[in-house]
Amino acid sequence: MNKQVLNPRTLILLFILCLLNYSINSSAAETDELIVKGAILKVHSNSNITVSNSITAINNTNSGTIKIEQNGTFIAEGDINNLSSSSIQVDGLIQAKKDWNNNATASTTLSGAVIGTIEFAGTVNQNIGGSTNTIFENFTINNSAGVTLTTSQEVTENLTFSDGIITTNA
Repeated sequence: MNKQVLNPRTLILLFILCLLNYSINSSAAETDELIVKGAILKVHSNSNITVSNSITAINNTNSGTIKIEQNGTFIAEGDINNLSSSSIQVDGLIQAKKDWNNNATASTTLSGAVIGTIEFAGTVNQNIGGSTNTIFENFTINNSAGVTLTTSQEVTENLTFSDGIITTNA
């Protein structure tokens, strides 16, 4: 059986068309979230995905996976919530502009030779917490308002301060 792979631009166009169809034909309530439910959201090498609007939460749930490959970039302007046995795997960059809540898999490692980076780059203080401590590889703070740890966190490789401070309430 031949397997066809769609390029990222085609996938984004299909996603937008599905959203437009849903909004026009559905009477269901709309939410301000992107849900990865039991699926995989993958940012391929040398590709970028931005989820804009600070009220749009990223909810990774029901064994979902957010996977950022080497040199891939995922920018989330809203909260990132890792829930229900889900995982976030990073060999590229996640730029988080709001809060980080981890209630699922601790490690953010994507197996391979590359070390992923999660950068907290908000404009107001960002909270990092959840019921599960996150194990970050590279952790960068680039937020003059700083970040607050509401639970203990772990950094296995590099902790970089570009701008801002860490407040530890954990």
